[in-house]
Amino acid sequence: RAIVPGHPGDSELVARITSTDPDLVMPPPHTKVTLTDDEKRIGEVNMSTYVFEARDLLDALSRLDDANAAGEYYLTDCPAILLGDGKLVDAVACLDASETLSVNTPQQLEAVAAALRARPSAASRPQP
Repeated sequence: RAIVPGHPGDSELVARITSTDPDLVMPPPHTKVTLTDDEKRIGEVNMSTYVFEARDLLDALSRLDDANAAGEYYLTDCPAILLGDGKLVDAVACLDASETLSVNTPQQLEAVAAALRARPSAASRPQP
């Protein structure tokens, strides 16, 4: 599984971050991004799924900048902006691990497709 809550050593994501295999390691070598040893030791994973008050999100988005090594804008910076404003920011483990899979290779695309096909369809789930 990509992420095994409470068991980072069993998580595919952690295995890829600490891998020395150029075909598996994250971030991929072609990005020229490397992680420090401290970053590799982080035991919490941000699955990049967020719930915001619309007003707060729009304000945080207006303050994003691209002052980072990649020169990109990151939605993942919004929680820090909100914390700086004294807003409540919390982490809740609530998603199926298959929702965290990413695709960088054809093999990963097939793995994601297989995981999605294996999930029960919305029509077959019990309705409240």
